[in-house]
Amino acid sequence: MALGMAFVGLGFRADLMTARALMFLAVKFAFTVGIVGLALLYLARLARPGGERKILPPLLCRCAVLVIMVLAAISLGSAPARIGKG
Repeated sequence: MALGMAFVGLGFRADLMTARALMFLAVKFAFTVGIVGLALLYLARLARPGGERKILPPLLCRCAVLVIMVLAAISLGSAPARIGKG
C-alpha cells in the first residue's frame, strides 16, 4: 500500500529503463531477496527450542556487512572521475 502511494505521489523514475538503472535495481533486489531468505531460514531455526545453539548469528552479521562493503566499493569504483576544480 505504501509503495503504491509513493508511486502515485512521486511517480516512476524517468531513467528507470536505462541499462545501468536496471542493473542496479536487479542487484538491490537480489540482495534483498538473499537477506530475507536467510532471515526466514534462521528465524525458523531460532523459533524451535534449542535452535539458538545451532547457528552463528555473529557470522551472519559479518557476512551481510561484507556484502554491503563490496557493493559500495563496486559503486565507488564505477563512478565517473571528477576532472577539474569546482
